[in-house]
Amino acid sequence: MFVLSFVFQVYGQEAREDVVFAGRNFTWGMNMGSYDLAILLRENGTFCESLDAPDWQNKVEGKYRKVKDGILLDYMDNTMENDTIFIEKDSSDGYEDIRYGGAQMIKMHLPNTIPEGYYEHKSASSSGGMGTGMVYVGTQQYDGIHFYADGTFDRNASGGVVLSGSDIGGGTSSDKAASGTYTIDKGLLTMVSNDGEVAKNSFFYSEPDDDGTVTVAMNGAIFFSEGSENGTSQIMVKENKNTTNLTFPDVEAEDKDLLRKIKLAHGGSAVDSIVTVEAIMETSGIAFKVRLDLKRKFLRLESLSPTFRYIEQLEDESGWIYQDEQIQEMPENRVAEVRNTFYSGLFLLQTPILDRIKVVDVRDNGKGFKVLKLNLDGNISGMVMDSGNNRLVGTAKFNALGNEITYLSDFREVNGILVPFREEVETDEQNVLIQNNSYTINPIWDSHAWERPD
Repeated sequence: MFVLSFVFQVYGQEAREDVVFAGRNFTWGMNMGSYDLAILLRENGTFCESLDAPDWQNKVEGKYRKVKDGILLDYMDNTMENDTIFIEKDSSDGYEDIRYGGAQMIKMHLPNTIPEGYYEHKSASSSGGMGTGMVYVGTQQYDGIHFYADGTFDRNASGGVVLSGSDIGGGTSSDKAASGTYTIDKGLLTMVSNDGEVAKNSFFYSEPDDDGTVTVAMNGAIFFSEGSENGTSQIMVKENKNTTNLTFPDVEAEDKDLLRKIKLAHGGSAVDSIVTVEAIMETSGIAFKVRLDLKRKFLRLESLSPTFRYIEQLEDESGWIYQDEQIQEMPENRVAEVRNTFYSGLFLLQTPILDRIKVVDVRDNGKGFKVLKLNLDGNISGMVMDSGNNRLVGTAKFNALGNEITYLSDFREVNGILVPFREEVETDEQNVLIQNNSYTINPIWDSHAWERPD
């Protein structure tokens, strides 16, 4: 049964209130990625999707009306096809499923106040290493705002260790901070910094979910209130609600056999022999050494540049970062991301993990490639397979902080394993090129290999 949580009527007739729907789209295929969506539906029957535009309050991009399946969007621009916001309500528990543009959407307020708290917009990218994402450079893009009940705010924006891109390059990092006052009126957020800079933004938020997490759409970008586990919001929680209990069709033997063909193309049983890895790679003119211990779940990324000292080390379920001659604890969400290294790329083809993978879907793009959608213990990822030689030529990862696709090339044999020496990583925030100069499979390190710097 399809129902609406508020009243929508035909053109020219009033609805009860203005409302915003917002969410994050996850796509997969040869062009994998994600983007945030937000749309304002006004009570006068008009709508606006350009919520980052200066005139978003009055901008009209079309009209909407109620239809059987939800809400029909009729665009004023004749070059755009009409679209539908699909709304379905589960009669058993009252859960309302809202879908638009391939995204799981949630309803948001047009507020006159902001719940006091800290709101974060995070993205992270990884790159390098056998299609595993084991190097993790170009990471920790971050924007955080603390809104106080007295009408003041503090804002921090950080670039982490970005080794590529126009804003930050050459292995440096940047941090921007601002404080000031704010006002908000029907979703129009005006922020006045102490230096006199004035910024006007659209700002909407959801009701807290069961864990107390509030999801925010600011200028169309998704923020999460502090305390959301790894950036998880209602968007992801509700998405999981719809997929956790799904019964995937039995995997055809030939579909699972595609993974075995990929494994065979990359060395077969030799892939199972990988226990430790050391690699030297270069990006943006900076060389890094990477050490990886699969059994202990240890990973170390260390800059080899004398002018840029940086070390990031995962130690199973914790870790630390050395930068600017200081050591800090690795954030929990970062730990979770780096640990994902051990469950991606060629490592997915090692027998214990391969046995647990479900092939959810397989698509042939008609150009000689097959795209596999995989489910490992509830985590969705993707692989791109060259149908001609069965090589793994692309991987994809999806998470609440953002997605990435890695294109693999320049394959060379190392200890009987076919390894990509060139990787091109595309993320929501940036693109990164990695050139791997050398690989050592199963090296033995001395006791100082994992020490902290003095």
